[in-house]
Amino acid sequence: MPLPADFQFSQSSLQDLADCQRRFQLRYILRLPWPAIEAEPLLENERHMQQGALFHRMAHQHQLGIPADRLLSMAQDFPLRDWWQNYVDQAVPWLGRQSPNTTTQYYPEFTLGTRVGGYRLLAKYDLLLLAATGEATIVDWKTARSRPRRRNLEQRWQSRVYPYVLTQAGGTLSSGQPMSPAAIKMVYWFANAPDEPETFGYSAEQLLRDEQDLLALIRQAENLPAEGELRTAQVERCRFCVYRSLCDRGTEAGLETERPDNAADGDALELSLDFDQIAEIRL
Repeated sequence: MPLPADFQFSQSSLQDLADCQRRFQLRYILRLPWPAIEAEPLLENERHMQQGALFHRMAHQHQLGIPADRLLSMAQDFPLRDWWQNYVDQAVPWLGRQSPNTTTQYYPEFTLGTRVGGYRLLAKYDLLLLAATGEATIVDWKTARSRPRRRNLEQRWQSRVYPYVLTQAGGTLSSGQPMSPAAIKMVYWFANAPDEPETFGYSAEQLLRDEQDLLALIRQAENLPAEGELRTAQVERCRFCVYRSLCDRGTEAGLETERPDNAADGDALELSLDFDQIAEIRL
């Protein structure tokens, strides 16, 4: 089943492909609507995702210059109010230490793209910091209930796609030349663990590995058969998949409290919520 010529990859689609070829096929090629809920309890899970989207919107508006105290009116409930207080108390001073001079450029909610294997690869960054020295920091806000382990974050495609795309396309924001991999770091900041950010460096060697693995995964997507067994062999993943009923992998959703911590909340936000549907704060 060939990919459309204008198909665009993202960290979420690549993660789905790596986790389960059938899910990738259903979601991105056949574009089937989700027939099942992702996790129980339904209302609590949806509320958590909505509050996560609101937090991202608030952080975005703050980085655009709206005072933090004025944005507080958007945080009507917990845990959003706690997340925002953690952001003000911990993330804002931390960001100041990452960019101690006024020449650092901030790019909130910024999308970059490059081409890999003949396809567009997009990365939507929560926040990019570009220092005058050429160093770049990718900041990703996480509102998951629990803090993922470093090893699980390291294995996520987001941790590979974001710095890779920045090396290829980041020069458009500064010198016009490709950005040095060694000048890039990626930081996950956790609203529920504000004093425990996780930082990953980058390198030319990692860039080469990422490009090779990206090409291999894209070729895998190009060669998916229209029929045949594409379901993951790791059946435990199906408990939190919205397509499980189509694959005869059960009808009941797994409990949110039992979700493995490598199921990053950023993927769900990217797929499920449109930030433009969330009202801007009135000035």
